[in-house]
Amino acid sequence: MERDVLDAVPIGGVVRCVLEHAGRVSLSFGLTESMLLDDGTRLLLHDDRGWTQGRNVGDTWAHLTLDRLKSSIRTVLLPDDLGEDRHDDHHWLWLVELCAARGVITDRETLRALPYTLELDEQLGARFGLSSISMSWTP
Repeated sequence: MERDVLDAVPIGGVVRCVLEHAGRVSLSFGLTESMLLDDGTRLLLHDDRGWTQGRNVGDTWAHLTLDRLKSSIRTVLLPDDLGEDRHDDHHWLWLVELCAARGVITDRETLRALPYTLELDEQLGARFGLSSISMSWTP
């Protein structure tokens, strides 16, 4: 019997970064953001973010460090208009709304206190020698 999503509690955030295209002069990435629930379920919140970066000269991979990747992920995950979250380091109110739309009731403070994990797809994991890392949204 499946557990009712309404009874589930978020216990962590997960951002997954996928290399969508690796060309000679550019790299394209896609992001998904999910909440890990206390029953082990992963609740997808959104999957519509991504970016492309490139160089006119040289190896595009040579300029991609893990710190640059993490910085780009943070920037891309923020919505264009933070609204009430404009002084926050993430878009917590929007995530609260996305959770509620999927039957999980929570609040900004709860989400903000959760640990976040950045998962890398197989290609990125191999590039950086890892598959996932903890990521804090606090400055």
